[in-house]
Amino acid sequence: EEMAMEGGRRPMRAEEEEAPRKRRRGVVRDDLPVDEYRDEVIDFVQKHPVVICVGETGSGKTTQVPQFIADAGDILPREKAVAVTQPRRVAVTSVAQRVARERGGRVGDEVGYAIRFDDCTSHRTRIKYMTDGTLVRECLADP
Repeated sequence: EEMAMEGGRRPMRAEEEEAPRKRRRGVVRDDLPVDEYRDEVIDFVQKHPVVICVGETGSGKTTQVPQFIADAGDILPREKAVAVTQPRRVAVTSVAQRVARERGGRVGDEVGYAIRFDDCTSHRTRIKYMTDGTLVRECLADP
């Protein structure tokens, strides 16, 4: 079974038509291609133990898909978090800040991150951004 997202590029020039915008918890953001796949993403996560999401840059796979899962209720047990990997530490911290702001919170609460020597999460964290290496270390420490 396979799910594919088409498109994914947002307008780059001011003269191009602006993308529609959405309001989420008081923060306005552009509509993203992944938005139309929300129900399909949730369905896949419910049916499969591992889901790998592939899409174009700017499609929303890093910022929106984790929120879909965290907000879906019965998919994610309360004591668990959605793990999202990024290849670089700077990307981890900046994406966590962006998503926390989009959700109307602060990094370390509902949205957090973990990089080498810096764990900014709490018992309330539902979306956790981390480097690939941090995920590997966590898996080895707690299989």
